[in-house]
Amino acid sequence: MRYFPSLDAVSTVTLRQHTYDAEFGRSAGARIDIQLKSGTTRPSGSAYEFYQSSPRHVFGGTSGGPLGGRDTRSFFFASLE
Repeated sequence: MRYFPSLDAVSTVTLRQHTYDAEFGRSAGARIDIQLKSGTTRPSGSAYEFYQSSPRHVFGGTSGGPLGGRDTRSFFFASLE
């Protein structure tokens, strides 16, 4: 499976090498874990533009927050690039 998340959507990246705990399997090698951001109790977001000398511009942004009122337990986070 190939998935390339937006850089603004990535919270942490962990690289596990060689033999790792049984919860991740029993084989040797490497594993990359990418944890994405999640929604919060307050609305938040960002917008950006990557300008390069070539004619290519990259626009993007993120948005997150609660679904419903302040007492909700459901949140959202979206990223677009």
